[in-house]
Amino acid sequence: MPRQGVALGMAAVLVAGVGVWAAARNAGADDLVPTLSADAPFLGSPAEDYADGADGVAPPPARAIGGFSAAQVAAAYQGTERTVEAAALDRATLEGAAPAAFLAAIDPAQAAVLGDRARSQVVSLAPGSAELVGERIKVRGTMKAAPATYHGRNGLHVSVDYTFVYALRNPKAPARIMRFRAHLKGTTFEAPGRKTSVLEQSVTAAPALSGGDGHLHPDWSFDAPQS
Repeated sequence: MPRQGVALGMAAVLVAGVGVWAAARNAGADDLVPTLSADAPFLGSPAEDYADGADGVAPPPARAIGGFSAAQVAAAYQGTERTVEAAALDRATLEGAAPAAFLAAIDPAQAAVLGDRARSQVVSLAPGSAELVGERIKVRGTMKAAPATYHGRNGLHVSVDYTFVYALRNPKAPARIMRFRAHLKGTTFEAPGRKTSVLEQSVTAAPALSGGDGHLHPDWSFDAPQS
């Protein structure tokens, strides 16, 4: 298939929209959830035990799979690792800028077709909606490879399932800090000598409001869950 056709096919398969969990507002929640500290925003939550940043995206040990050597599997993991980090850890993207890091990490033909529409595949806060607190992002998840064929090419499907927890400050009320959870799940295709193709990827987040613009809109109307 011509390269343009492959790119268009990949774009059609991509899941476009960002899923948003809408949590019900609980009466009296402000009295039940303690104020979070900017110095230790993850203290006392499950996320406290998650890895920090890129350490949480580190691939599993590579082993030979379906005719691919351990070195080839390791290379596939590294390609997918780069896309996950670009999607959920890149500071500029998190702060609402164009998803340039993510587009640079994937197949150029696919990137050219997606353009700014790739925002729905990444964690990108709506400008002015929140500020990141500190440098730490807590991460936990899995990555797994399996032999696959895509458009007649042999390679590996790499499935990813990661949770990212961010500490956010309300710019309109700086004393308010929340833990914001984003769940990234998807599948890439990795072939020797080629850049990553994202076959499907979705991002859900909480507590968040639906903005319809590809950005994530933190919901400051109630306190964050104990992520």
